[in-house]
Amino acid sequence: MMLLFSETQGSDENNIPLMLMVVNRTELMTQLLELIEPNATKSQKATAYFVGMLSLIHLLFNIPHREILRRLNVAPEIERALVGGDGFFGELLTMVRSIEMLDSEGIELFLEKHALEYGALEPLIASAMEKVNQFDEAMG
Repeated sequence: MMLLFSETQGSDENNIPLMLMVVNRTELMTQLLELIEPNATKSQKATAYFVGMLSLIHLLFNIPHREILRRLNVAPEIERALVGGDGFFGELLTMVRSIEMLDSEGIELFLEKHALEYGALEPLIASAMEKVNQFDEAMG
C-alpha cells in the first residue's frame, strides 16, 4: 500500500482506482479466509492480505507480474497463487476475481467446494465496500 500511495502522490491521481481495487481485494481475501477458516492463524491472514495486495502491483509499475515477484523475492506459494491461481491462496484470489467480474459460475464452484451459501458473501462484500469507501474518503 505504501508503494501505491507513494506512486500516487504528485501524480494526476490515475492510481487511485487501482488503490481502491487493492483495498477491496485485501479485504475480500482476508474475510473469505476467515469465513472458510474461522481459526485462521495470523500468518494465514497476512498471506491472504499480501496476495491481495500484490495481485495488482504489476499494473502500478507496468512490469510483468513474474518480474516484480522475482524482484520482491516472494515465497513460491505466493507466486503460484498470484501467477497461476494455484493453492489455497490462489483459490481465494480466483474467487475475489470472480466476485469482481460477477462470474456466477466461478462463485458457485467456490461456494459448493466450501459448503457455503450466497448469503454468506453478502456481508463480506458489503464490508469490503465500506472499507473501500472509507479509504476513498481518507484519500480526499
